[in-house]
Amino acid sequence: MTVTLKDIANALNVSVQAVSVALHDIQTTAAVSPQLRERILSTAREMGYRPNRLAQGLVRGRSRMLGLVTVDIEVPYGRAAAGAEDEAAASGYVLLFCNTRASARKEQLLLQMFAESCVEGIITVNASVLEPTLPILAHKPPGVPLISINRKIDHPDAANLLMKNREASREVTAHLIRRGHRRILFLGMLDGSVPGKNVLQSSIDRRDGYREAMGAAGLAPTAVSMDPATYREAMEAGIAYAERFVKAGDSPTAVVCVNDFVALGVLHACRAQGKRVPEDVAVFGFDDQGVARYAFPPLSSVRQPFYEAGRMAVQRLLRWNDDPGPTTTPLDCEVLFRESSEGSGERDP
Repeated sequence: MTVTLKDIANALNVSVQAVSVALHDIQTTAAVSPQLRERILSTAREMGYRPNRLAQGLVRGRSRMLGLVTVDIEVPYGRAAAGAEDEAAASGYVLLFCNTRASARKEQLLLQMFAESCVEGIITVNASVLEPTLPILAHKPPGVPLISINRKIDHPDAANLLMKNREASREVTAHLIRRGHRRILFLGMLDGSVPGKNVLQSSIDRRDGYREAMGAAGLAPTAVSMDPATYREAMEAGIAYAERFVKAGDSPTAVVCVNDFVALGVLHACRAQGKRVPEDVAVFGFDDQGVARYAFPPLSSVRQPFYEAGRMAVQRLLRWNDDPGPTTTPLDCEVLFRESSEGSGERDP
């Protein structure tokens, strides 16, 4: 049975107000002597009283809770959740986090839930599809600040932490071109050209960076848009597309993949079809999943500072009252060159 303030008051024959003042350390004109305060605290411990922190926070206008919405806790975005949780805990806050599975509808429901929970701030991590951000802003609690990681949101109550995906993809492609590759394929997710289909901003940025590097070198880009329902299915999609171009007999000499799961699928298909990596086909991934360095051969990839971004997002929320307003902070990515991309490549005269 839950012990209430009234139970403690009855046990000591004092008022509920006196118990509340003693337990919650409320500053009030009601006098509670040090001796009575100690009796109340001792009785509360003996009776097993557990304070309702949420109710206390609401009374004081502070819930000390933050909400985080991510597209998938299992992929690199989980690093942002870990960083945000560590920073929140260090600051005395609780972090509520949920997956959307790339569902805009689920994202809206979660934002409504956060509003009902009276969170003090919200973090979204690549949280939805590339579409007008009106649905997010319409369901965000009024006046509650929002920090968006990896997708730009223009709103007075929103600040952005944006990975430099476009620049990293451009660097990767330019590196492959410098190594002599000319037939370079980009395997990406949907690019927004199919109505009603979900697409992440990071996928668009990575494709565009590839196209810019190819164009700067006077080469024709070949970008394929796949439609896996989840990141885990991206590996199967990578296998299917790699098998297709290998069997067609017109293989690219390098493949830039939108994420590591696609790249792992390409590695698998090349090995199954007798193509050597990187001697016949160089492969580059994105996200630097934990398995990337243990792939065969070790997978070249791009690391995004998601853990750091999670901590930064919480820090930005906690100083919002002192420094409100929209800001956009670009975050550098780290290109990691491993064996899967460091072959000789095709060298045209």
